[in-house]
Amino acid sequence: MISSNTTHSIFLGLIFCAFLILGGNQASAQTTSLGGQAAAIELSPLNVTAGANFTARLGDYSGTLGSGDISWYINGVLQPDKKNQMAIVLVAPAFGEPMKIEVSRGGGKISTIVVPQEIDIITEGTSMAPYFYQGRATPSIGTRARITAAPRMFYANGTPVPPSDVLYSWNVDDKIIENGGRPVLDLVLPIFGSPLVLLSATSRDGSATYEKTFYIETEEPSLQFYTYSPLTGLSRNAIQDSYYQTTNEVTLRAQPYSIDSTVYNNAEYGWTIDGGRVNNTTSDPQVITLQKSGSGGVSTIGFSLRNLAVLSQYAENTFRVDFK
Repeated sequence: MISSNTTHSIFLGLIFCAFLILGGNQASAQTTSLGGQAAAIELSPLNVTAGANFTARLGDYSGTLGSGDISWYINGVLQPDKKNQMAIVLVAPAFGEPMKIEVSRGGGKISTIVVPQEIDIITEGTSMAPYFYQGRATPSIGTRARITAAPRMFYANGTPVPPSDVLYSWNVDDKIIENGGRPVLDLVLPIFGSPLVLLSATSRDGSATYEKTFYIETEEPSLQFYTYSPLTGLSRNAIQDSYYQTTNEVTLRAQPYSIDSTVYNNAEYGWTIDGGRVNNTTSDPQVITLQKSGSGGVSTIGFSLRNLAVLSQYAENTFRVDFK
C-alpha cells in the first residue's frame, strides 16, 4: 500500500514545434514563336529542387512542330545527345544558381531560366514538454499554431531576394487569409482533419515567385511519467510499464505531450492509486509524492488530463510501482 503527499513543483516552459522543409524554383518562360509555331518550355515538376532531376519539355501548342530539327542548349552550350527530343531530363543546379535552358528549331529559339529556391515552413504550437525535450512535436488538434515562412528566393540572375521584399498570400482550406502579406500566419487548428495550406510568395517587383501546397499535421496528446529528485531534478528516462522503488518515498511527475500549455485554465485532471482518486494538494497538479505504507507492495498509479475547452485534447496513462 502507498499514500500521496505534496512535493516540489518544477518549471515547465513552452516548447515550439516545427516541422517541414520545402523546395521550389524561380523560372521565367514565355509562349512565343518557334519555327513559326506557338511553343514554350514547360518544367516538371514546376518547383525544381536543387540537385534533383527535372524534365524540360517543348510545349507544342499548335500540334505541328514534330520532333525534327530540335536543338537544346544549357547555359549556352549545345547538348548533342538531346538532339530532336521533345523532352529532356536535367539535374537542377544549386540553390540560387541560374540555369538557362534554350531550344531552337527552324531558325527560331525560345528560352527559360531556372533558379532553384527554398522556403522553410516552420509550424509552431504551444505544446507542453519537459525542459530537456530536444524534439519538435507537431501541434495538437484544436489548439493555436503559428506558421512562419523563411524564404531563400532569388531573381533570375541569381541575386537573392531580400526577405523584406517578399510578399506572401495564404490560403487555408480554400479560404483566403488576410494578414498583410506577412510571412507569419496564426490560426486555430480544427478538431478533425489536417488543414491544407497554399502559400504564394512573390518579390515586390513580381519577377520571383514561389508557390507550395502542404498539410499541417497534428499529433494526438500523450502522457509519460518521470521521477523527480530535489538533487538531480527531473529524470530524462520515462517510466515504462513498471517501476521498482527501494526507498520509502518517490516523487513523480506526469508529463503531457501535445497538449496546449493553457490547458489548466479550464481542465479536468487528477491522480489515481489502484483506480481510486487521490486528493493531491500540491501546487503543481502534475507532481505527486508516493510513500511506502507497511511492508510495501504493488500499486497501479494513473494520471489523466482533459482540456474542457477542447474535449478532444485528452491524455491518460498508468504504470505499476513496486515498493520493496
